[in-house]
Amino acid sequence: MKKRILVIGMVLVMSLTLSSCKLVDKLKKEKETNEEITTEATNEKKEASQEKITEPAKEKKGALELENGKLQVDQDNIEALFKLKYKEIFDVFKGEYTEDYYNGAKYVSFKESNVALLFNEIDFDTDKIKEDAKVVGVMMGGKSTAFGIMQGMYPPEIKSILGNPKSEGEDLSGEGFDWGMDYEINNYWIHLGMDAENQPIQSIEIYPVKNY
Repeated sequence: MKKRILVIGMVLVMSLTLSSCKLVDKLKKEKETNEEITTEATNEKKEASQEKITEPAKEKKGALELENGKLQVDQDNIEALFKLKYKEIFDVFKGEYTEDYYNGAKYVSFKESNVALLFNEIDFDTDKIKEDAKVVGVMMGGKSTAFGIMQGMYPPEIKSILGNPKSEGEDLSGEGFDWGMDYEINNYWIHLGMDAENQPIQSIEIYPVKNY
């Protein structure tokens, strides 16, 4: 009888030991699985954080910047252009420049961008533009653009971008061009000068409507 009880006891101990081992193995596997999940989640968070850090800053709307030295005027930056003061233009436009008169205003012409900025506040005693004078007009050529238009384009191409002009015909400005096209965009006049009808444009001029 004692032997039987002893055998039964040994069987129970062995069963409990096996169950305990199985439980330990199960808990160990669950722990490893949880650690893997936690590690993956941590790595994903790190990667997401790194992507967020390295994500390039979005371009600020309304900022006046030149791309490869060329000016690109559009509805987002045209107001910033006409708010520029004479003393500020050299922070935006770089390189060689000259100053002269045009239509009673004095302009600063930058060779690299082929852009000239006009000012009408002039100290005639010194023949210098006043430091706080604001831009009142813009003339441009080369590869600088105004609302997608650039020097060398033909009227059909211009009309496909801007539509029909507000006026078109003989250029009476007396500044060297025989034909002109005029558009009004965002309270600004865009004047395009060309040598003759249906010829490529040679110049782009922009003025606020109130001053045109």
